[in-house]
Amino acid sequence: MANSIAIGIDLGTVYSCVSVFQNGKLEIISNEQGNRTTPSCVEFTNNERLIGDAARSQISINSKNTIFGFKRLIGHKFDDATVQADMKHWPFKVINDRGKPKIQVEYKNQMKLFTSEELSSMILANMKNIAEIYLGKNVSEAVLTVPAHFNYSQRQAIKDAGTIAGLNVLRVLDESTAAGIAYGFDKRMSDERNVLVFDLGGSNVNVTILKIEEDIFKVKSTAGSTHVGGEDFVNRMVEYFAQEFKCKYNKDLQGNKRTLRRLHTACECAKLTLSSSCKASIEIDSLHEDIDFYSTITRHCFEELNIDLFHSILELIEKALRDARVNKANIDDIVLVGGSTRIPKVQQLLQDFFNGKQLNKLMNPDEAIAYGAAVQAAILTDNQSEAIKNVLLLDVAPFSLGIETVNGVMTTLIKSNTEIPTEETQTFSLTSFPKSQSGIIIKVFEGENPITKDNHLLDNFEFSGMLLNSDDGLEIEITFDIDAKNILTILVSDKTSGKEKRMTFTNKSEHLSKDEIQRMIVDAKIYKKEDEIQRNRIRVKNSFESHCFNMKAKINDKNLKDQINVYDKKKMIDAIDNILTWSETNQFAEQEEFENKQNDVETLFRIEGFEDIPLLSLENAVKHLENIIPNVRRNAWIAKERSIVVADGITQDESAAIQLYTMEWKPSDQSFYIHINTALRESNRDRLTPFLYYLKLVLTALWKLPSIKTTVWSDVKGDLSIQYPIGKEFVWWGFSSCTKSRRFLEQEEFLGKTGVRILFRIECETGKSIRAHSYSKTESEILLFPATRMRVINQMDSNDDAVVIQLQEIKSPFLLLQSPFM
Repeated sequence: MANSIAIGIDLGTVYSCVSVFQNGKLEIISNEQGNRTTPSCVEFTNNERLIGDAARSQISINSKNTIFGFKRLIGHKFDDATVQADMKHWPFKVINDRGKPKIQVEYKNQMKLFTSEELSSMILANMKNIAEIYLGKNVSEAVLTVPAHFNYSQRQAIKDAGTIAGLNVLRVLDESTAAGIAYGFDKRMSDERNVLVFDLGGSNVNVTILKIEEDIFKVKSTAGSTHVGGEDFVNRMVEYFAQEFKCKYNKDLQGNKRTLRRLHTACECAKLTLSSSCKASIEIDSLHEDIDFYSTITRHCFEELNIDLFHSILELIEKALRDARVNKANIDDIVLVGGSTRIPKVQQLLQDFFNGKQLNKLMNPDEAIAYGAAVQAAILTDNQSEAIKNVLLLDVAPFSLGIETVNGVMTTLIKSNTEIPTEETQTFSLTSFPKSQSGIIIKVFEGENPITKDNHLLDNFEFSGMLLNSDDGLEIEITFDIDAKNILTILVSDKTSGKEKRMTFTNKSEHLSKDEIQRMIVDAKIYKKEDEIQRNRIRVKNSFESHCFNMKAKINDKNLKDQINVYDKKKMIDAIDNILTWSETNQFAEQEEFENKQNDVETLFRIEGFEDIPLLSLENAVKHLENIIPNVRRNAWIAKERSIVVADGITQDESAAIQLYTMEWKPSDQSFYIHINTALRESNRDRLTPFLYYLKLVLTALWKLPSIKTTVWSDVKGDLSIQYPIGKEFVWWGFSSCTKSRRFLEQEEFLGKTGVRILFRIECETGKSIRAHSYSKTESEILLFPATRMRVINQMDSNDDAVVIQLQEIKSPFLLLQSPFM
């Protein structure tokens, strides 16, 4: 476990963020677009599924199938007032499926229903993938964060989402607690301090009070609300401007969800502007029925629209202080977390409430929660770093837990904000519970109300086997046990018979069943496979189109006007234009079709040209080689200074490389050879193209040096007569050299996967002489460079049971860049 890497994920309503603790430090992992946070947004189309930035950009275009804000549905029933209120602002369809809200989309021409757990799992799987790309290894464990006021049902739903995403969820951590850990980890406090973490995000507000001393984080209390956040502030603005539009033009926008989404997007921008300016503009062309809508809103107006929500925040802070039994004057630090804490009015209210105390804004409010989750993930995987070795988190139960007794009374066993792990036991008379045919029914609730109907039912179970008809003196003992992971286990004991029943709560009545979770796991794997196929298809398509445009640019290069006649030039350009036209009208063609079209383009050219990049300016061109280029350059110049005068017309870079070639010198850095060979074995040849010229020079310089082996063989599979039939043409990626006195380059034997030994014999052009560059000035050599076009001219058996494949170098009529050695 100590060698595994676990990540921390802040699964936000609007944006999500992933972090990792490694090498003694915390890192936020950027996504493929380079952004440190990723929109919690999923789009479904007829061809693909998009997640994150790509999906968010399509909200206005494909509003019915671009899903966001689904975290607000977790743990709620369809008829809940909050769900009905949210549905008014969403352009996509939410339906009632046996009391549960599910989102309906059209995906690949089929109607599909998704739960909030399943959609959340897609975001988590995407964050997992972002981490795996960065870390270069599989990630299977994570700590996930939730709003502090999430109940057991909602926390289990997040765990289910993690399971569907392929994650082992080590812990579900309160968001504000995670932010507190990040703050304490950064500050390293030696004295005891009371820290209030105020987290105002996209859809919820959390308040946590912690006592932090050195590496011990003790949660004193938590409080929160699910429907106070940035989205709610924006929705108030949308309603305001929709009413203004109705007054101006007598047109009601409420029935047009796509129009409301465009207005919502404009209001989001205005909200951000108002954090730094006193006024913001709304400008939307053809908002509704070709009517352009232009308006403004002041910061004061925005504050008045949301004043009740802002003040409700202070009520939560007061509750957290009461539960922690801490006076506000004893709060040492107030830490702001969540993007909506940037709102000036929020900061003013907080500062006024704490009598002018300075607010701590040093942490990035968008990233602090993920940082804390990553610290906890590292602790739970036994990371031995000195930085976290002694960190201890003492958390609390977010809600009171109890059972229903006579007349629907909530009898509490564990009070909210009790430090966990904890265990409480109470004894009850059988008359306290309703009876079934074989026993009694025990109903377990969470919540703060004295009557159970106003609290949340976790589950109920039957305890049977008692003597129900005996006198009422019989008693049972009920124990509630909460472990460090906040998992509740209940033990019921009949004191008379000694019968016991134990139950660990997974809230079966509301959570996904095991069969549903398994089905979603299978579906997630299918979606992932489909996404990979789509990504590969797009990669091949983009590579194909880029190749076409590059070829056109090279053909039109004025430096090649003497090498390509007008007729051939027009023929090639027309052919490429026709292929590009096909691509434009077949955007969703299969990967194989694009590959075939690229092969059609390549038949127009016999050789791919080298890019003429000077050796001495490539420090950052190739990641594999960036550490060794200074070594090459230094020794090349040493060689040049010691050398005799070389032939005229040779560039400075070439001269240095050639002189290095002629010296009996071996670099002290043995990794030099490793990097050279690593580059030559790069499977993505597109990545090699920019520095083939550089490799050519370096390999020429190194060819005679000891311990260097530069020829790279392609893997041979299947029947050789099929793989290398006579007449087949292909690109040779090796680097070879022999004296000019030999007409053939006989390469070393190679053992293919068929078990057959293969000897390549290459018939070369004899004009590639470097005689003028040789140290002795008498030696002539033939050079065969990477990316040389070959044709199979014969196959034969040798005397030692090897197959000899005879190749002939093809001199291309459209050689795009002449080698300086030719």
